[in-house]
Amino acid sequence: MLCSLICAEAQKFSEDGYEQHMQVNHLAPSLLSVLLLPSLIRGSPSRVINVNSVMHSVGFVDSDDMNVVSGSRKYSSVVGYSSSKLAQIMFSSVLFKKLPLETGVSVICLSPGVVLTNVARDLPRFLQFLYALIPYFIFSPQEGCRSTLFSATDPQIPEYWETLKNDDWPVCPFISQDCRPANPSEESHNTETAQRVWEKTLEMVGLPLDAVEKLIEGENVQCRYGAQEE
Repeated sequence: MLCSLICAEAQKFSEDGYEQHMQVNHLAPSLLSVLLLPSLIRGSPSRVINVNSVMHSVGFVDSDDMNVVSGSRKYSSVVGYSSSKLAQIMFSSVLFKKLPLETGVSVICLSPGVVLTNVARDLPRFLQFLYALIPYFIFSPQEGCRSTLFSATDPQIPEYWETLKNDDWPVCPFISQDCRPANPSEESHNTETAQRVWEKTLEMVGLPLDAVEKLIEGENVQCRYGAQEE
């Protein structure tokens, strides 16, 4: 019942006109990651850490329908959420391949597992009560932050990153909830779709297609929202 209510939540759009899950989970972090590249390179070794989800494995991204409005797919919160998380991995994987080793910037996606948070705060009180009865089956917030802290601090992460780059691995490093290297979904390995998602994402946030290359070379990049990196 909890799942059916969440899945039935009406589709919402941001002030920018983008599907809310896609903007919050994918577009905003992608824009921030790209614009921070000059600072990350200057402060290298550094890391871009994206908190992803196992739900990406049921996601599907249509680069021509990122807002899920064409009608080819029936919208639900699960569709919006899982698609945004898959898009995040695909974008991160292209960034992973575009950043030369000498920049010293690693890009990692991770799964925190199923965590007991305040995600149910907007549900009816009786559903919040039911949600609170399941802490024995999911991680506490303290347990759920382990893979994030591991990805951000473990000294072997840059070595793992370098190994995958040298092996021409198609997806960025992915760390599981138990702090182990993991292989994300089969769809996340679709390099053609990932490239289209990359291009569409840059278009949506108002960055040029060669933004990463320009920033690596120390050139200025202007985005739609008026932010500029020097």
